[in-house]
Parts: sequence; structure tokens; C-alpha cells
Amino acid sequence: KIEIFTNNFQAVYENSILLINYCYQGFISLAAIKIYNFLTIYYSILIFSLGLILGSFANVCIYRLPLDKQIISGRSFCPSCNKKIAWFDNIPLISFILLVGKCRKCRKELSIKYLLVELISGISFVYLFLNYSNYFEIIFLQTLVIILLIIFFIDLKHFIIPDVLNFTLIGLAIF
Repeated sequence: KIEIFTNNFQAVYENSILLINYCYQGFISLAAIKIYNFLTIYYSILIFSLGLILGSFANVCIYRLPLDKQIISGRSFCPSCNKKIAWFDNIPLISFILLVGKCRKCRKELSIKYLLVELISGISFVYLFLNYSNYFEIIFLQTLVIILLIIFFIDLKHFIIPDVLNFTLIGLAIF
């Protein structure tokens, strides 16, 4: 794993040196490099946000699939007091931090698992976006990450893997 990281870091370093050399030779303007860096940061933020949103959906699946509840319909609610969560308390990562990991209504602590799933999802989405160039491959791997996150956390708590997730993985393997 360290070797992969160093190889990726080395590739980024070499590409940066190439860009600087091209800049000195007059092939690429410094403005083009700034635009490239700005777009990379902009797209990374968008991809991270998408990862957080899908991580939030993964939390819904982690909670509801073992209980045979609907994952698409129904509002989010506090697992302690069963009160519905307002839309502004349901913003991934930000709400957890602003509410200090507690429900606004009953003030009971929420599991750190919610924050972890969203962060892992967001960070892995950005990692895949920055390290793969084929969009089909990126979407496929991001889908795989979400499904594996759901499986991991369900299995961690309930010691089961729902059949719907197994069949989804089988479908992805065939695809």
C-alpha cells in the first residue's frame, strides 16, 4: 500500500515538473496551470459532496435493510426518540458536526458510525476520481465502495449480509 502511494505521489510530482518545464519553454501558460488546478479542486469538492450524500444514503441502508424497512420512502428519524429529522439537520457531515453528534430533539448521542460512513465514502470518491481517468471505471468502483461499506457495517452489527446486496454484487460482477 505504501508502494502504491509513493508511486502515485511520484507520478503527481513528475507531472508537476513536466508542467513547469512546459511553462518555461512557452508551451503552456501559467494561467492554464492555474485553471487546471482550480478545476481539479472544484471537481474534487463536488465529488466529495456527492460521496457524502451517497454515504448518507448508505447510512439509511445500513440502518433499514436488516430491519426489512423501506430504504427509498420514509423520512429520516432519530433512532432513540423516533422523531423525524428536519432537512437542515440531515445535511451530511455538517449537521453531525454542528449538532456535536447529538439529536436536536432528545439530545441523545448519535453513533460515530454515521460520521465514519460519510467520511469514508467522500474520501474514497475523491481518491477514485483523482487516480482513475476512465469515467465508467470510476462510477463502477464508487458503486462498489458504497455497497461494500453497507455490507461491512451491517455485518459488523448484525452478523448478516442481506441477499439484496449479494445479488447486487453478483450483478456487478457479471456486468
